[in-house]
Amino acid sequence: MLTFQELLVFALLIGLLIGFWASSLRAREQALISCRRICREFNTQLLDQTVSLTRLRPSRDGRGRLVLSRQYSFEFSPDGQTRYTGRLYMLGMRAQSAQLDLPDGTTLVSPAGRRLDS
Repeated sequence: MLTFQELLVFALLIGLLIGFWASSLRAREQALISCRRICREFNTQLLDQTVSLTRLRPSRDGRGRLVLSRQYSFEFSPDGQTRYTGRLYMLGMRAQSAQLDLPDGTTLVSPAGRRLDS
């Protein structure tokens, strides 16, 4: 039989897990929106219409608050035949930058789809 305190700790842990899961879903949706915008700006097609989480770690935002830093990978194609890889970097719920591995080299991109390395 669980004591009241054990039950309270268990309920708190379940609540934290549900909160993390919901936050992860919102971040993934924001990443997908940003990847679609970037692909549209570069006249490429976002393949599979999905992103996948490749890195998750704690970090600090511009205000010094502790947030999660996420890296998502995605695939895109300029012609529908060849696949190229891209990575989107997020801090909290905001896209910070993206990296596109294009045939002529790696390109850094803002969340709005503008080149950062030119």
